[in-house]
Amino acid sequence: MYETTRALIDALGGYRMVAKRLGMGATTLHGYITEGALPAKWYTAFLELAAERCIEPPSRKLFSFEKLSPPRASQRAPQEDAA
Repeated sequence: MYETTRALIDALGGYRMVAKRLGMGATTLHGYITEGALPAKWYTAFLELAAERCIEPPSRKLFSFEKLSPPRASQRAPQEDAA
């Protein structure tokens, strides 16, 4: 498993190659690597890149998926009474 975005990108052939494959500038991709999270919308593309290179697929934790916020008291499901 890749612990960092940099480790993932390196396993895929480096940021210049991955950027070219994704159709973007290398500096754009490098910026996301520096931030430590890749856009969630790229997740499927990275799964495909990993499959092409026959390497382990990336973890979702390397991508900026939206996290569900905890429910407020008014949003919680009512508790069933224990009989």
